[in-house]
Amino acid sequence: MAKAATKPAVKAKAVDQDVLLHLSNAECRGTTVFLNGKIEDRALYLKVNKVLEGLGGKWDRKAKGHVFEAADVAEKLEMVKQTGLFLNPRDMGFFPTSGLVLDKVMELARVEKGMTVLEPSAGTGNIAERCKNIVGSGNVICCEIDKKMADDLRNKFVNVFCEDFLEVVNFGVYFQKPHFKGFDRVVMNPPFASSADILHVNHAWTFLRPGGRLVSVMAAGVSFRAGEKYEAFRNKVVQYGGMTDNPPDSFKAAGTSVRTVTVWMDKPKD
Repeated sequence: MAKAATKPAVKAKAVDQDVLLHLSNAECRGTTVFLNGKIEDRALYLKVNKVLEGLGGKWDRKAKGHVFEAADVAEKLEMVKQTGLFLNPRDMGFFPTSGLVLDKVMELARVEKGMTVLEPSAGTGNIAERCKNIVGSGNVICCEIDKKMADDLRNKFVNVFCEDFLEVVNFGVYFQKPHFKGFDRVVMNPPFASSADILHVNHAWTFLRPGGRLVSVMAAGVSFRAGEKYEAFRNKVVQYGGMTDNPPDSFKAAGTSVRTVTVWMDKPKD
């Protein structure tokens, strides 16, 4: 679950696929972005240039690239590639799961009484709260790196661990079960920046017991971006589950128009 947005609503624009193709092939060195190969189509070049200028870049003939003042240019460009949206990554980090997306997540999760449920990067705990209503507080485990948010979660849940989820190796040590075989359900909305959602979902998969199910909100980029890690992840989803698009503006209340999908995967039984 994600940290609540505090900024005013952000109006994001979808980036055309032909523009995304050129941006995906662009190279970032320092604070300069270089387009690989000349774009012969003038109209297409102007669209690519508009995105780069909107992110803070300016064409520099001497450098033969778009030069940015800010050092986070690589992150900005990555977020456009990841989401297919023209949106500053500072507005892209974490969004609370609510509304139709939360309803869909819970429908796919199929949480039942008696199950153990993990919400990694729990944030404000919206997903965990829904799960608690079914399985009880004692069967819900929240992991949250932010100390203040973790403290707030402890007012609602019994098992809250303030840790970097990606550094957790064995959840069993936290509740004195060294031979813990995993959770019945992992239900999550991980951070999206720099493809972090893939890292988080793959890591969460290791904590799922055989026969368990993982459900996660993810940036829409996992459904279309080129590259080995994206293709490998899509193959994994096809092998173990499926993926569905979330409605447009699903996170509008959180101040963003980021496009997302919901992924579910079932771990094979031994």
